[in-house]
Amino acid sequence: MKLVHPDLENQIVFSENKVNVLTIENKAFFTKFISELFNQYSGSEGKFILSEDNKELSIPKTCALILNPINIDINNKQNLNKIYSILKQNISDEYSYLKTCSIKSEILKYLDEILFSLDIPLKRNEEFDLISIFKAINISFEAEYNNLLEKIIDYISASVELNQIRCFIFINLKQFLNFKDLSELYKFARYIKTNLFLIEGTYTSTKEDCEKPYIIDNDLCEIY
Repeated sequence: MKLVHPDLENQIVFSENKVNVLTIENKAFFTKFISELFNQYSGSEGKFILSEDNKELSIPKTCALILNPINIDINNKQNLNKIYSILKQNISDEYSYLKTCSIKSEILKYLDEILFSLDIPLKRNEEFDLISIFKAINISFEAEYNNLLEKIIDYISASVELNQIRCFIFINLKQFLNFKDLSELYKFARYIKTNLFLIEGTYTSTKEDCEKPYIIDNDLCEIY
């Protein structure tokens, strides 16, 4: 898998056990680069092309862009909708179907008793989706963490498992995690065979052996 852009002389090539780290020291170009990436990730047209084996990939479907790791939410709409979809499949399978029908029948019977007890002409739908009950009782991921690293790892795990996200793009991650936590994050990414791409505004000399550095300096010269 590789990422290209006309403003970059070289391709960002993703490979197993490597973490691409792009440092953009020019502030104006950093802002322009991140803004365009964010807009394209959000669904707008853009110049970034992500591909694999000469086939273009959807950036929003393949990647997760994290502008601020503190704000990542494992209980985002995409993850929860996927969970609801899995739960719906589970209650609709051959083993659970009869029990599900029985439960729905009892719920409707109970609601009818409540409606008929009121001296008001009321009606209800003949059918309802159990997904609405899942949402009503607020089924969600447990999200209690001791530190930011745990939060990031949980988010990555859920995104890979539920939505088949293959690349996580972090902006200025090194400003949030120390060297030890970064090392643990890299180790975890290698273990689950997912890609990390760090885009930094400041160069840090301390780095892991697995990092593959790219630098765009203040004069927009590319150093590899």
